[in-house]
Amino acid sequence: MFDMYLVAGSINTDYNVRLPVLPVPGETVTGTSFSRAFGGKGANQAVALGRLLAGSDKPVYFAGKRGNDDDGRRAKENLESNGVDTRLVDTAESHTGMALIEIDDEANNRIVVVPGANGFCTPAWAGEIAETIRASLDDPARLCCLLQLEIPLPAVTAIIEALAETGCFIMLDPAPAIPLDSGLWPLIEAVTPNQSETRSFTGIFPDSDRTARSAAEKLRTMGTRAVIIKAGSTGVWYFDEQDEFFCPTFRVNARDTTAAGDVFNAAFAAGLGMDLPVAETLRFANAAAAISVTGDGAQGAMPTFDTVEALLREDPRTVARRL
Repeated sequence: MFDMYLVAGSINTDYNVRLPVLPVPGETVTGTSFSRAFGGKGANQAVALGRLLAGSDKPVYFAGKRGNDDDGRRAKENLESNGVDTRLVDTAESHTGMALIEIDDEANNRIVVVPGANGFCTPAWAGEIAETIRASLDDPARLCCLLQLEIPLPAVTAIIEALAETGCFIMLDPAPAIPLDSGLWPLIEAVTPNQSETRSFTGIFPDSDRTARSAAEKLRTMGTRAVIIKAGSTGVWYFDEQDEFFCPTFRVNARDTTAAGDVFNAAFAAGLGMDLPVAETLRFANAAAAISVTGDGAQGAMPTFDTVEALLREDPRTVARRL
């Protein structure tokens, strides 16, 4: 289905602190370890795609802004080492974006993001990115574009508006949840909010088949064709005009859930690109996300295609059920 992928979004350095419990306001908790890792929702999704598609003939392009510092240099090198084409990565006169991440013993996390160079992604920059991609397309319908909301919304909007005209497949991870112009929703092929983001957009917290369907109906009324609601350790719901599915998570020993949603998005896009049916695509994406939480850092445990296939073989009973 897809011959090429474009991920546009944020590049961050993650500063991770592990601690027994997440502190409440005013409380001091002693951490047990500290580490620095590559992150940013955009870079995470690009690296996940790069690993899953390694050895294929499907290029993964990443468009974003890095800082003029060592963090930015290392982030660019890391993208390239994971099979991502970085010719659309620019350098801004700023520090590279950063995320301060607290992770407790139950693998729950709390994240504060400081945009840095990501904040320099402008509509003009986005227009140049879109034009470069459009000029390289033989068949726009064979392009999948993955977006998030960690770069300024005007830049995201400009990319969506420019590429929607080509007929490419646009997938939006609406994180963090910020209001979108009503005219943008019909240009998005698939939207992938988690539970809290779903509530922000619809007023409904999806915690059952019934509430997930109600929330998805609201989102689809706004114009998007497909809705995938990520419910953490519970699983994911999928709704479009023809199909409704719930796919439970694969049971693993979770250590760090950071970027699990990013891995899911990348794997879902990869599964569609392999022409898998929706139910199998959900299962593939859930397996990839499950593997990603077994290690430390946003990108440290991101799987390859072979490791996902191994988990799918080991657990044939975790499947998507039709609602």
